[in-house]
Amino acid sequence: IEGRSFTERLELEVGGRFSHYSTAGDSWTWKAGGQWFPVENLRFRGMWQRAVRAPNIEEVLQAPSVFTEFVGGGDFCLAVNDPVGRGFSDVCIAQGMDPAQVGVYDIPPGVDIDDFEIPYDLVVRGNPNLEPERAGTITVGADYTFETPYHLQLGVDYFDIRLKGAIAFTGSNFDLCELIADPDSDSCTLITRDPTGFPISSIQQPLNLSVARVKGVDLNLRFSAAAPDFLAPEGGADIGIRSQATHYIEFGDALTTSTPFVDCAGGFSGSCGLTGPATTYPDKVVNTTFSYDATRWSASLRWRWISGQENLAPVFDELANLPPPNLPITSIGSRNYLDAAIRFDIADGVELRTGVDNILGTNPPLLADEQSQANTDPARYTVLGRRIFVRVEMRL
Repeated sequence: IEGRSFTERLELEVGGRFSHYSTAGDSWTWKAGGQWFPVENLRFRGMWQRAVRAPNIEEVLQAPSVFTEFVGGGDFCLAVNDPVGRGFSDVCIAQGMDPAQVGVYDIPPGVDIDDFEIPYDLVVRGNPNLEPERAGTITVGADYTFETPYHLQLGVDYFDIRLKGAIAFTGSNFDLCELIADPDSDSCTLITRDPTGFPISSIQQPLNLSVARVKGVDLNLRFSAAAPDFLAPEGGADIGIRSQATHYIEFGDALTTSTPFVDCAGGFSGSCGLTGPATTYPDKVVNTTFSYDATRWSASLRWRWISGQENLAPVFDELANLPPPNLPITSIGSRNYLDAAIRFDIADGVELRTGVDNILGTNPPLLADEQSQANTDPARYTVLGRRIFVRVEMRL
């Protein structure tokens, strides 16, 4: 709809898709939303969507590999851990333990609990029964554009993403089964025991068991204008600013729908993040680029700011009923990065680019036990220090 009172333009959009996966069955995805311009330069927008990701070949068809692993004195079926009082009798029996052995299966006399280890077969394999993981997303936003004497666009967007049935490897079934304590749960049924109670095997495979939520606010600014005369050589020049700031209201996950959800926004931990290797989750991130563009050369300066974070190890240890950890690093401070680059057209078809990344030589934070790689998080922070580059490009 166009050209109406208080409706310069109104656009509505709906869509649907049906997919059949030979390895994961059927699924529907859809979207509904649109944008409304009450006046020419003011826009409101929104979209509601359902998205899916089918399991990949490795997640479905990975061939079984068998390893020898050990479970120690923390085995929840051991008599010393009181399986009857803690409600694990049905779990142990469902895994193959003789009911008469509940409360009998225990650490041999004279063996210290810290030295007790039970070998079992760990079978790592794909899971042909996986279903597509499903996400619901909602985005709502607005922007306003000033056209003269310069171009300035200001925007704000709210996003809310909820992922259910996320595909994740179970890790230790013993730890997860102890946390869920349900004999019919996937993690508990993947453990088998002999009649005396000793574990025989544990199958580690991806499962549709995890949930994740991300919501926050994006702020956007775009500015461009003709450079003043004293900055404009013959032919003129333009200056510009592009900035995006993100504030994460919530950024976390839970291994299953029955386990606690942990909000990792503003913290760092190797226990966060089902969808990737990152371990840092700043709740505020700002990226701003200042640019100058003339006829034969241009320059840019980029500023990146990442907020500080708290070590979330105490949160996860409390959920696991462990004593508070002795942390060598309790928090990390914010980080600032400056990158500069200049481009010259030195001849027809020949371009020179030079610049410096991480001008300030900012070091990445050290994360100790919560690191993802190289004692830090290379996916988030620059690990190479200051870097100078020169590149010549010729077009023939």
